[in-house]
Amino acid sequence: MQGLLAADLAELSMDLAAAYPPAAGIRSWRRTMRLDRGGTGDGRILIADAWETSNFAERTVVHLIAAREPRRVVPGRLVIPADDDAGLAIDYSEADFAAGIEERPVDDSRLAATWGDRVYRITLAARNPGQRGALRLEITRYGRISAGQLIGHVELLA
Repeated sequence: MQGLLAADLAELSMDLAAAYPPAAGIRSWRRTMRLDRGGTGDGRILIADAWETSNFAERTVVHLIAAREPRRVVPGRLVIPADDDAGLAIDYSEADFAAGIEERPVDDSRLAATWGDRVYRITLAARNPGQRGALRLEITRYGRISAGQLIGHVELLA
């Protein structure tokens, strides 16, 4: 695990391979998350994954969990709305990943207290899975949401 903290950015990088069972055949899954605060208030979150498996993967997916229903606005961009005319934009490579959105009920009362009675699972599935792959997400504000609110709106799961 490596980290970097400065006035204008914070970054964390780690190998997630040990989080998977040996049968998954994951040699490495490097995730780097970077909060770029930006001097103008136009902060963004960058998430970069790079993975390598010991066998050919028939399917490789990355999931995001959102408290509000995402919508596709253009190919390669999803928007998670906030309370007003604002929200979060999630940009990804449409050429490399197909996005799906699924509503999921929350049946745990402790989770429901924070997330509500449902969440939305965003599935980014690699169009050409194999032994190696990479994904880059850029999360920015859409409309009037502040950079400080970016962190609380989306959770990333590999």
